[in-house]
Amino acid sequence: MDELSKQLEEIFSYYDKMDKPVQQDETVNLLREIQELCGFISPEMKQRAADTLGVKEVVLTCLIRRFPSLKEADYQHTVTVCTGERCGRKQGMEIFQAVKRELQIEGGNSSGKPMLSKNGKVLLNIQNCLKQCRTSPNLMIDGKVYRQVKPEDVHKLLSFAVSDQ
Repeated sequence: MDELSKQLEEIFSYYDKMDKPVQQDETVNLLREIQELCGFISPEMKQRAADTLGVKEVVLTCLIRRFPSLKEADYQHTVTVCTGERCGRKQGMEIFQAVKRELQIEGGNSSGKPMLSKNGKVLLNIQNCLKQCRTSPNLMIDGKVYRQVKPEDVHKLLSFAVSDQ
């Protein structure tokens, strides 16, 4: 058994001994510990955590979505496209579609569910408002807001993300 497996076993053993049901903050702590060791929470680790805690996997999925610091994939970048009222009137959805094309994301829609790029490096989100309406349309990459974006700007803005696809 390698060192990572030993550490994971120790973590799961600790949480397995807790009284059930485990409080939400303890559940989040378990997920954070897994992510700290593995870099992200894989489907296998999420299932193992659900089994250990005696909860349904969907509960963990909801918590992961609620806490942005938790991630289910080993992506390195996050792109958020604003599709709120003002950005939407100024090509917000066209920008969203251009980002999807650039990241080679198949399917998906504007439901708000995060999508992963084809190469797994970028997580794409849409948001109803980035609170930057004066400079719409807006796009955020790794926390930095890009203002007055045009669909034709997307290729240049995301060149870092698709360099090895």
